[in-house]
Amino acid sequence: MDSQPWLKIGDRVLNLDDLPGLLERSGLMLPLMRRIVLESCLASVQVSSEEQSEFHRKFLADQGISSHEELTAWLNERGLDEEQASRNVVEALRIERFKNDRFLSQVDQVFLETKDSRDRVVYSMLRVASQPAAIELHTRLAEEDATFTDLCQEHSIGSERETGGLIGPIELSRLQPDIAEVLRISNPGKLWPPMQIADVWVVLRLDKKFPAKLDEGMRRRIRDELFDAWISQQCASLMSSYGSALKASDNI
Repeated sequence: MDSQPWLKIGDRVLNLDDLPGLLERSGLMLPLMRRIVLESCLASVQVSSEEQSEFHRKFLADQGISSHEELTAWLNERGLDEEQASRNVVEALRIERFKNDRFLSQVDQVFLETKDSRDRVVYSMLRVASQPAAIELHTRLAEEDATFTDLCQEHSIGSERETGGLIGPIELSRLQPDIAEVLRISNPGKLWPPMQIADVWVVLRLDKKFPAKLDEGMRRRIRDELFDAWISQQCASLMSSYGSALKASDNI
């Protein structure tokens, strides 16, 4: 069967059979798969006109838009018209509904399983190239002969020298695993002996710890993480199916 013409640009005719390769070369295949998955999961999500109106009002309030002139300026900045913006807002509402219906019930369990990694810490650190130097600097800190600020600015080979060794607040999940584990089991003020990480020696002290709380912001964040992970899994499955179909067609 002949390939079906799809688009003509100058003297070039693009056929439908050309699209997969074109999408792959353009890096657009995965975004297309994500869009397919998104539209599929939203197909059964219904929202009432009252819910749409309320979501519109909240959206405008969140954007600080209180007049038609402000709305027009906001749309112009983003290259949108009112119909496009309205469609985007309604889709955002439907996505919120899908996230809540599908993932909100899992949030409490995920939080319990991941709470330790979501705790935030403020800590002091300095990095040096040799163990003897690390031991000397640790001794000076332990004997309160010097501060992290002084020693980091003079001796540290890491970027922490710009902040006097102070880092954070930052979630433990964002830290190098060995450092995260040491800080996780520390109490504020705990100064640790030098430890080797990769090719440097590190001296650490936990200054503050902020335990994660399952507030509304955290609920939304975990819900969104679950949604993003689910979307990624669905896209991976689609890409795998696409690859298998492509190989099968090549063998015909």
